[in-house]
Amino acid sequence: MIEVASFKQDLNSIDSSATVRMNNSFSSSSDDEDEVAPDPVLFIQRQVSTQWKWTIQQLKDKITSIAIKCIQQHRITELYDQAMNTCQAQLKCINDPHCHYLLAYYYHHGYTSSGIDLKKSEYHYHQAIQHHYLLAYYGLFQLDRDKRKQSNQQHVDQQQLARKHAARLVKAAAFGLHSAAIQTLRSLYRTSQEWKQEINQLKCYHDQIVKQLKQDTSTLSDSYNCLGFLEYLIHTCNTLDQLYDQANDEDIRVPAKSFDHFLKASQLGDPRGHMNYAFYTELDTPLYHHSQEVSLQQSDQIKHYYQAVRLGHPLAAIKLKANMRENRQEIQTIIKHQFYLEQCCQEVPYSDVVNQLGSMYFNASQPYYMDIIRGKNYFLQAITSYPSMAGPIDRCEYFYLGMMYELGIGIERDITTAAHFYASSIHPHYEINLALCRLAKLIEKGKLPQFDINDAVQLYQYGAYSRAIQVAPYCHYRLGTIVGQQQYQHCPFYQPLSVHLHMDIAFNCFDEEIQSLWQYSPIQLMMAAYHITQTYYNKQFMVQHFQLDYQWTQNQLQTTSTAATYYKLGLLHQYGLGGAIKDFKKSVEYYRQAVELSCPMASINLSLLHGCQEDGDCQQLYYQVYSNLKELALIQLQHLITATLNGSIRSIDIMHDRVKTYSTWRDIVDDRLKILNKYLNRKILGFINKKLNNCTVGKYHAEVGILLMVKNYQHYKRSDRDTTNEILKHFQESMKLGNASGMFLFAFTKFKIKSTDPKTKLIEIYQKAAALEHPGANRMLFIHYNSSHSSHSTSSSTHSHENGVHDDDKKTTYLSAAARYGFPDAIANLAISLKYQENHSVDMVRQLLHQSLADKLLGCYKVDLPIAELGFLYQHYSSSSHHYQLAAHYYAIDAFYQMENSKSRCFLANLILKGHVNASNKLADAIKLCQSAIYIQDDSYSAYAHYLLGKIYNQHQLSSHINNQNMATEHYNAAFQLFHHSRHSSITSMAYYYLGVMCQFGCGRKKDLVKAKQFYSYGLRSKCNANFYFSKYYINKCQDKLHMLKDGSRKADTQL
Repeated sequence: MIEVASFKQDLNSIDSSATVRMNNSFSSSSDDEDEVAPDPVLFIQRQVSTQWKWTIQQLKDKITSIAIKCIQQHRITELYDQAMNTCQAQLKCINDPHCHYLLAYYYHHGYTSSGIDLKKSEYHYHQAIQHHYLLAYYGLFQLDRDKRKQSNQQHVDQQQLARKHAARLVKAAAFGLHSAAIQTLRSLYRTSQEWKQEINQLKCYHDQIVKQLKQDTSTLSDSYNCLGFLEYLIHTCNTLDQLYDQANDEDIRVPAKSFDHFLKASQLGDPRGHMNYAFYTELDTPLYHHSQEVSLQQSDQIKHYYQAVRLGHPLAAIKLKANMRENRQEIQTIIKHQFYLEQCCQEVPYSDVVNQLGSMYFNASQPYYMDIIRGKNYFLQAITSYPSMAGPIDRCEYFYLGMMYELGIGIERDITTAAHFYASSIHPHYEINLALCRLAKLIEKGKLPQFDINDAVQLYQYGAYSRAIQVAPYCHYRLGTIVGQQQYQHCPFYQPLSVHLHMDIAFNCFDEEIQSLWQYSPIQLMMAAYHITQTYYNKQFMVQHFQLDYQWTQNQLQTTSTAATYYKLGLLHQYGLGGAIKDFKKSVEYYRQAVELSCPMASINLSLLHGCQEDGDCQQLYYQVYSNLKELALIQLQHLITATLNGSIRSIDIMHDRVKTYSTWRDIVDDRLKILNKYLNRKILGFINKKLNNCTVGKYHAEVGILLMVKNYQHYKRSDRDTTNEILKHFQESMKLGNASGMFLFAFTKFKIKSTDPKTKLIEIYQKAAALEHPGANRMLFIHYNSSHSSHSTSSSTHSHENGVHDDDKKTTYLSAAARYGFPDAIANLAISLKYQENHSVDMVRQLLHQSLADKLLGCYKVDLPIAELGFLYQHYSSSSHHYQLAAHYYAIDAFYQMENSKSRCFLANLILKGHVNASNKLADAIKLCQSAIYIQDDSYSAYAHYLLGKIYNQHQLSSHINNQNMATEHYNAAFQLFHHSRHSSITSMAYYYLGVMCQFGCGRKKDLVKAKQFYSYGLRSKCNANFYFSKYYINKCQDKLHMLKDGSRKADTQL
């Protein structure tokens, strides 16, 4: 609904001269501003701005001057020249109206080296109009107006102008939701009698067309769409006139006649009718729900948008993308959005579509879908494209390109080029977004020598007027930190008394939004680390990862195929990865084989391969698309219940989301409960037929318990006694009848509600279910023994050690069983468990870790996995010529996916510091990765992060602003304390090794070789009780250090 609200705000701006610019981001300085209701933010802003030397217009002129100095005009001209050559070459092959429009636009505004050529511009506009290209209607109107201004005509013949352009502007608005055309028509209808008369005559003309009903379908549908828009336009303008502009757009309803006309157009098979009907419903109903007139649910909007897409309207694809329900599944939503946008981009590459695609590749929530280079190319393409004008305009390409060059993401770091792109957002577009903040920060920090602090302050002052959520608070925050500093007391902006006013706005009025740009806040550090990891992610390595996965899985199919094998092949064929052909039919076949072998994830993925038209799904993205939601819900419920019976907890969350969102789901769950309870009640009364054996009845009880859990999810999560007792009663009945799913669910629910039942009793129930080969029970048992093993590892007693060994045996048994069913965390833990590793090679361990990651990399599995372990194996146990790059790649993925994991950040920082991987900003990257690792507060790896920071600040050969002995000592001391605390944890050998190193070389303390030897000896005797190869690596390093010390080698005293 955000898009509609923004659209309505856009309509409030009537100034036709600004209709092709971005939405004004600064407050108006008109005389009637005091009539607005008191606003504490505006009040403080006025107090601050009255102390400034410049007016808002003067500030605008100042920042324009700053931006122009940053802009590399030759770079812009080259981009537009390339785009013009591409259009001209394409026109030789095909008469493309979009190319004609772009050429007209370039000649109109003089963006290419050819400069402004209004004759050529007019020619190409007319060529585009001949093909009914909607943007050209408004472009030609704008050109005509500009020509009249250049000729200095004192009097503009509005009647002539209206006769020439009114009908075209109405078509642009009615057929393409052209926001600038709508704003212009609203302004001219209310201010020009000639335009008002012409628009009313157009309405009469279209009324006559539809009354005759003798025209062809195309003409009729055109008139219905125009009438629908004109009814809305005239009604809105008349209402505003009657209320003397006291009403807001939100208070004005879309007239019912508009919907009648749009509906009639859609009934004639016109996609524009479907699009208008959905859009104006969206515009009308979300803000105020009335019992009369129009009231459509979101599902109806989706249906009409979908019909418009199906009938070939590209703009509807943009609207559908913005309105599709996003609670189905994250990865499926990404694929669906990308499909519709790329489909639209192929037909008409509008800048807003291209920008969205660029953002999807740059900000992908899953690394597999992240493609920095492709995102950059889309952003560059967006610069020379033109927006669809079907909604709010966002020229975000300049900000993203600037950030890529500033931080060196996917490209060589270049501050000057970063400033160029940031400045291009300001001039000529005047979009005041985070690009202004970043440009001001570069100037403030002295990164652009041609500017000084006064320029940064002027940028911040202008940004302080912005309505953008993050821009104004950040600008006030920076001003609050600058204007009171003594070093600036001779500068014109020095105003120490206004510091508290700036900070009041930043902190009190805008809450925590400002934190997203603080340099040293946890949020900023985490985001900085996030962007750093992007630079070490390698798309080609990811492709190779799935190729190996497919190769290994194919081999397993020929030898020892399990449920996991079939599930993995289904996954690879679903997404077309690693050499597997993308084939939904083949994917479903493999999933069904996996389901027969009780794989719960296969059941979930089967449910997600079905879609329905009501939800905006199309056949290209699904195995089967149903016509309505009920048909889809019935098949999905069946698969998700099967997944839950086999031990998936995620399927319960998915079903709950469906029930919460869709009334259809609530109905089918209720219906299914009635049917099952009817069967069970008849069984109790003895009237049931003999075909319902104990196995079936046990399954029915388990299913009833699951459905009650889903239906009463909130009560269940709050451990409501009545609800949980009813659920447990059915699971217990199922358990009594020997049903393994009932046993698993009973024990799981007891653990979930933190029952007072003895833990050993519940473990025994899991064990009984596992003995019956229940997948989920095996997984839960390995999780139990894993946590039990961790507690044993903290004790040094012989009895605890013996128990730990016994638990290792049990854990490996359950791990192996759970891994056969395809649980990724079971496969990964099987790879790194002690017993398994001692019996197999590093290559086998690495292969298992590889195979465990596919679900995670595709966003299908939410449980954290040991991705950093795979990076560690590549770094220290691989003969590959790219082993350091592969290690950095997997460390980056781990940090990308698992934001609370500090291990990968530290290991990646160490690789960077040692120069094993190329880094454009070596020290800054390493420092930010270590700082972000410390904020995660994992003592074991916070210790390592402190150690690395101590090492960085202690090195004298580095620049003076980095070398800081006091900071080095503080970090070393923190590292020593944390390592000492962690010496009985899962990183025992690592902790003892670095404790020895700090004693041996005097890191933050006096050298003490005796203690160093003690620590190395302790490390040498530590057990490989968590990760065999990790522990083995540090045990070997302890051994090497002891040999060096015993030999009295000089190297031990001089090399750190």
